[in-house]
Amino acid sequence: LSARDRVGILTADAGNLTEEHLRRAGGDVSRLTVCGLENGPFFREAIFSGSGRLDAGKVAAEVVAQARRMTTADPAIRAVLLECANLPPYAAAVQRTVGLPVYDFVTMIHHVQSALLRAPFHA
Repeated sequence: LSARDRVGILTADAGNLTEEHLRRAGGDVSRLTVCGLENGPFFREAIFSGSGRLDAGKVAAEVVAQARRMTTADPAIRAVLLECANLPPYAAAVQRTVGLPVYDFVTMIHHVQSALLRAPFHA
């Protein structure tokens, strides 16, 4: 990313991911845009209600719509971070929609795994 590029962060509840959290994690808050999913009725039902009900298609639509809104509102965003552990199932749909790199804890695990378990190169 260039010095002017930004990272968009999708999180379960933007009110609980404060600038203080981001600073303590080493984030440059001037380069971050945080958007929450707390107002999505299907996301809220699945994640916050404790009902155990999940309509994956409707949650996916809410996640994708919020990613689209975030990247449209801030065209300097050049990568998306899915901060919530419940969001990796929707990463491919977000990436398809916004056309940007999408990171989450699964990409972090794959990165570490690939460094620890290198496969031989076969020409």
